[in-house]
Amino acid sequence: MPRFEPAPGARVHIAWQQGIAHYWIWMPGDGDDDRVDYRRWLPESRLYAPPLESGARLLRVSQGVEGQIWHEGRLQASQWWPNPPDLQVWQRFLRAGGLALVDVVAVPDPQRMDWSDAPWGESESRLAIDAVLAERLAWWSIAFVLLFAVGWQLTALLRWNAAVDSGALRLEQVRKKAEPLLDARERAESAAGKIEDLLSLQQAANSDYRLMLEVFSLLPEGTQLSSWNREPGKLRLTVASPEADPRRFILPFIEAAWLPDVTATPTGKGGMLLEFELASTATDEVKE
Repeated sequence: MPRFEPAPGARVHIAWQQGIAHYWIWMPGDGDDDRVDYRRWLPESRLYAPPLESGARLLRVSQGVEGQIWHEGRLQASQWWPNPPDLQVWQRFLRAGGLALVDVVAVPDPQRMDWSDAPWGESESRLAIDAVLAERLAWWSIAFVLLFAVGWQLTALLRWNAAVDSGALRLEQVRKKAEPLLDARERAESAAGKIEDLLSLQQAANSDYRLMLEVFSLLPEGTQLSSWNREPGKLRLTVASPEADPRRFILPFIEAAWLPDVTATPTGKGGMLLEFELASTATDEVKE
């Protein structure tokens, strides 16, 4: 709701009716009657009972007339004139209040009504007290909810920190107890790896050294190894030899029948490239 600030010295009266706030503003004059304390003054409009049906009405009040537009028991619009308005002014008032101007051909005669025993709507003072109490209750409720939430979070955080500290302490104790076992395990794994390496050297069937020895036993005399490259299922080596005939390098292996798939290719300058197709059991059958 926008903030309303009346002019300095103005008297303001507020009444609530079904969730709607009605404002009456009165500017006091310089006369003796206007210098009295009007802190509890009451608008005359509140003393006329609401109509039973929605619509507009023109009332004759203590001074002048007042036009009112009511909808379902709620005052929608009100305007005061010192004298009854003409038709154009009345139509403009109705149009501003959202009423249709159908069949409005004349201004109604002002009605004269008696004052009610009690004004309609709730007065400003009572609502102000209720509003203050409601606001205080709301703020206290919000503060309680915030304190509860902060307290719950703080308690949970403290419990979590305590659990973390306790878990860290137990973990450190277990680590200290297991430290000798972990060191022994590392030493055992290292020793096992060295043992496996040593055992692999004793597996002659898979040893390049044994295969190299067996291959060179069939090569021509005076042959020297230049390169050795063994891959799965294939052996490739380069040798230097005074013998230049490739058949002298192929026939011994064919006759031995354990490496029959061999090719010899001269590389020039006394070099020879030998390529073997290795079977999975070739090295196991070398001396059988």
